[in-house]
Amino acid sequence: PKLFISRSKLENILELISIILIIFFIYYSLTILNVLPYVIPTRFDYYGNITSWSNKNILWLSTIIMICVYILLTVLLKFPYKFNYIVKINENNAFIQYKLVRIWLLSLKIEIIILFFITHWIIVSKALNKHLPNKILVIFHICALIIILGTVGIYIYKSNKAK
Repeated sequence: PKLFISRSKLENILELISIILIIFFIYYSLTILNVLPYVIPTRFDYYGNITSWSNKNILWLSTIIMICVYILLTVLLKFPYKFNYIVKINENNAFIQYKLVRIWLLSLKIEIIILFFITHWIIVSKALNKHLPNKILVIFHICALIIILGTVGIYIYKSNKAK
């Protein structure tokens, strides 16, 4: 069913956090671009060794992609009744299911922005020859996977519980 549900205080806080993170991300990108060398590392192997280099302006591409993902998820939040759910949606559970999926997507937006920022930070640190342990990429990927899958798992658990 199509319901019009106002945003909760939690949803507003999560959205505000996303916007603040995006502003910080853009500010960081603008300030760091001037100190970076013309060519920066853009790909790394499993051990953190640099395998590819690109023009420093490539960082803007990831910034644009991150903003596009943010916009896409923001638009999707307006249509929770069009989603596929793991439980059957009916008049009794639509409200809670729509709220759960909105909180999940808002949380996912924050996680994606943070993951893009950490990726930026790793690239910038390597470009500026700052010492990072070679295993930082492995740790980053494992943590990213745990965080995103954890968020999905929590959503699935709460969604099933709220049948």
